[in-house]
Amino acid sequence: MEAFANLAKTILADASLNADDERLTKTFVTVVGRMPSDRERRALRAALATSRTHFNEYQNEAVDLIASGKLKLPESIAEQVELAAFTSVAQIVMNTDEFLTHE
Repeated sequence: MEAFANLAKTILADASLNADDERLTKTFVTVVGRMPSDRERRALRAALATSRTHFNEYQNEAVDLIASGKLKLPESIAEQVELAAFTSVAQIVMNTDEFLTHE
């Protein structure tokens, strides 16, 4: 889980990425090494929206998800929720067959 959270934290800290689509694309390209298709972009947007909704409702689960290893937790609940949501997206991308069996 720590690898997913570290990737998410890196993406969120990148000041050159101003919008969710830019962050989602950067996550995908970093992991898979290519641009996501339109279908993949829609799936990533949906996953992010679902994760945000979930972690806003269950904030303790956001903390549980990102409180692994040596990762320093963000101070605000909003930042914790955002990090948890992007951690979930990173986990999805890093668990794709294309990443796991990269040839």
